[in-house]
Parts: sequence; structure tokens; C-alpha cells
Amino acid sequence: MEFDYLVAGVPLQQPFSEDEFRNDKKKVNFYTGLPSLDTLKAVFLRLLPFVTRKAQHMTPFQEFVMTLMKLRLNMPLEDLAYRFSLSFYCVKNISDMDGCDGLRLRPLIKWPECEELWRTMPQCFQYLFGKKTTVIIDCFEVFDKPSNLLASAQTFSNFKTQPCEVLIQ
Repeated sequence: MEFDYLVAGVPLQQPFSEDEFRNDKKKVNFYTGLPSLDTLKAVFLRLLPFVTRKAQHMTPFQEFVMTLMKLRLNMPLEDLAYRFSLSFYCVKNISDMDGCDGLRLRPLIKWPECEELWRTMPQCFQYLFGKKTTVIIDCFEVFDKPSNLLASAQTFSNFKTQPCEVLIQ
């Protein structure tokens, strides 16, 4: 009900297209995390051969932008359905876009050198871990409980929350 209230009376926008991003680097960066339309198009063209089309009434570019919006902003599927004038299930199917995986994106990702990572690490981590830690990755927790009691005790966490629905694999 709260979501319906927030979008009630808001006119639906046309689905995102290249024209919408053409002269707006801030918009490209906000929705996709990429610095420009040229970069967005380069990544899109790199992944295009590996993507299976899932919605015939959307362009592959729109499907790709929707996937990036989900990845970057963790937008609710219902919100994406409203923005792109699609059903919830169609959006869920598209957001599982198979071309957006690490193997295909690896050549496009620059990993900083150890010194740069350490220099930009918060001081409290530098103090606690010294040069033994290169990077700290914030990730989600898997909620399977080991049947072995020792393994269960070793993997216990005080930070348990409600399980997250994994949408992008």
C-alpha cells in the first residue's frame, strides 16, 4: 500500500532509451554507475552477444539499463515495472539478465594496486589489520545452517537479518 501511495498520481515516464541519456551524464551516472553514455554503450556492446532477449517490446539497450538500475540502486521490481510499463514478472525475468556476469565484465574492471587500496582504507582498519588486509568486502549472508554443530558454531553470526531475495545471479 505504501508503494502504491508513493507512485499514485505520478505520470509514467517513457522507458529509458539512449536519447534520454544523450546529454545527461548525471542521469547516466545515477542510474547505471557509469560515467557517460559512451561508456554505457561500450559496456552494452561488449555484453550484447551474450544476452538472450527476454522482452520483445523493449530494446536490448533498455533491458540492459533496467538490469544496471536493479544492480546499482537495488530498485524494487515493482518500481521498475511501473517505470518501464511492464508486468512484475516480466521485470523479474529481465533482471536475471545472463550477460551481466563477472567473467564477461572482468576486462572492463580496473582493480587498484595494493598500495592504493591500503592508502584509502579507513585508519581504523589500517591500525587493526596492518598490511595483512588488502580489501574488505561487504556481502550478504547465506542462511543455510550447517547440520554439524562444530561448523554451526564456527559460522555463527550476531548480524543475522531477514533473508535477502537474490535476483541477479
